[in-house]
Amino acid sequence: MLDVGKPRVVVVSNLLPFDAVPHAGGRYLSALTRALEGRADVAVVVANTPAARYAVLQPGAPRRSLIAGLGRASWVGRAGGYAATHLDRWLRPRDPGLPSLDLAWELVRDPRLRRLVAGADVLDLQWSEAIRLAPLLRRLNPRARMIGTFHDVQSQLFEREIVVDPGRASYWQAMAARSRRAERRALDRLDVVLAFGDKDLHLLGDPAHGRVIRPPLATSAQARHTTPPGPPTVLFVSHLARPENVDGVRWLLRATWPAVLDRVPDARLHLAGAGAPTELTELVASVDSVHLLGFVDDLDPVYAAAHVVVVPLRTGAGLKFKTVEALVRGIPVVTTSVGAEGVGPPELFAAVRDDPAGVADGLVGVLTGPAPYAARAAAAREWAQSEYGAERFTATVVDALGL
Repeated sequence: MLDVGKPRVVVVSNLLPFDAVPHAGGRYLSALTRALEGRADVAVVVANTPAARYAVLQPGAPRRSLIAGLGRASWVGRAGGYAATHLDRWLRPRDPGLPSLDLAWELVRDPRLRRLVAGADVLDLQWSEAIRLAPLLRRLNPRARMIGTFHDVQSQLFEREIVVDPGRASYWQAMAARSRRAERRALDRLDVVLAFGDKDLHLLGDPAHGRVIRPPLATSAQARHTTPPGPPTVLFVSHLARPENVDGVRWLLRATWPAVLDRVPDARLHLAGAGAPTELTELVASVDSVHLLGFVDDLDPVYAAAHVVVVPLRTGAGLKFKTVEALVRGIPVVTTSVGAEGVGPPELFAAVRDDPAGVADGLVGVLTGPAPYAARAAAAREWAQSEYGAERFTATVVDALGL
């Protein structure tokens, strides 16, 4: 039901959030919709995917969730959706940053969806794929305030794929160039560009209408971390269905973890997160000191039992929520430069290294002599609690959306 008299915000997204959503982007979107409650009438529009059909039935899904094309009744709608889906599958290898063609088709075809977009005061486009729909959405509603939230910068994401796929370097360079062109075109259609850090705004050319928005990852419920008793424990928290996280775990286990065990034989590594593929579960099962925890409903006890958090990423782009979520609790963090980028100054971390030996040295340093690292992590916590707090996030959202 429409909240009469309130600004109308339509969020166009890759996914629907819900209470137990297992990945960082979904948690951000949940925080965004909560921040808008009471201030605006909010509808979230997504493409018709199995993930969306699952999410809409879960507790915490937005009250007005619209899955475009769900229950298409006419033969024109069904035929167009079928064609769009198959064209998407053919084109996506040639353009992996392509927006959902099925969603684009429904925006053109469905009168109800067109009316929703045309009546919006604010159009908030989440992720690069939705942002590439900006020209179409601008034609449907030339007056709305249009926001584009870059969860990452795809041109950088594709460039970094060369690290793990060097045999196709020319392909990824071409995809990065294509994405840069798409990013420039979209920026011209947006009224406000939001990114999670200055680094991403710089990659986008430092647009005059760009702003940094810090995700609200700090909460008053997060206890201050203290060095726990028990075996020396390293923790990595991530959505293990994502390729960059799988690559990071594989690299950590093969290139770094043996060197840690040589110097700290009773060390153990906990991997928390849903979606681990078979190849990863088999690799973990072959190493006695490594434990795959799977999805954890309450991460606080898992963080409390850890002596250090590791973020061993070599690919990916954008702010790594997993890094910030350790900092706001006051846990020492050993990370690669990819895991640290966009978060804050280097003194926040126990170590930032991109070589296996350097990561091992950082982990061993914390595990064998935790006191100085704990003091640094406590100072980092104070900074992160301020930078990534809910109050600052809500103020940025309200200002950016003009509410």
